[in-house]
Amino acid sequence: MNHDGSARRRVTISGGPGSLRPEGRAWRRIRKGAAAALALFLLAGGSQAAAGAEPVVRAVLFFLPTCGHCEYVINDVLPGLFEEAGGAPDLYYDETLDPGRVAFHLMDNGRLEMLLVDASVYEGSNLFYAATDAFDIPSGGVPRLIVGDRCLIGSVDIPEQFPGIVLGALGSGESIDWPEIPGLAQATIDFFATSASFAAATAAATSAPPATSGNRIAKTTR
Repeated sequence: MNHDGSARRRVTISGGPGSLRPEGRAWRRIRKGAAAALALFLLAGGSQAAAGAEPVVRAVLFFLPTCGHCEYVINDVLPGLFEEAGGAPDLYYDETLDPGRVAFHLMDNGRLEMLLVDASVYEGSNLFYAATDAFDIPSGGVPRLIVGDRCLIGSVDIPEQFPGIVLGALGSGESIDWPEIPGLAQATIDFFATSASFAAATAAATSAPPATSGNRIAKTTR
């Protein structure tokens, strides 16, 4: 069940750019409160869990909608991990955009927060290259997951290593903050600001106007 009592749905990915979307209406879409909270958090550059708060692990997953290995990680690996790490997540995204223009999806269950970045969309592609340079990543493959200062690539390394990282940190009471990817905060704020409700919520929360707004990304072979 969702936090609001509605039935949960899986995130699915299939069939072309921008096709990551929830099945049915049960997924929560981006709301004013969530938008404002996300904007404030990212503008602040992220922070470790406050003293006395539950530990939280935050990670970024880059994917391509036509990548079968990405589909496996998103549909078959992440649901079980979220359940182990506190329960199925809510999904937030900007529903005012055409599906092919949605670069960012936030999955959050209060203990594990993941920003899923569609690298086939311009804003997502820019962030992918920024991460490549910042972490000196030799591979241009997806799925690519960055958690803390670690980069995991492919449908073998991510399932084998990411659950242990998440559950190990949560079990020891440690938080893992968002990875230090240049432009992560501003890219997501600028992108979500194209939503009128998000822009209004951000402006109200910050008492300031919101921000305005050859492919070398490859699918992995494993």
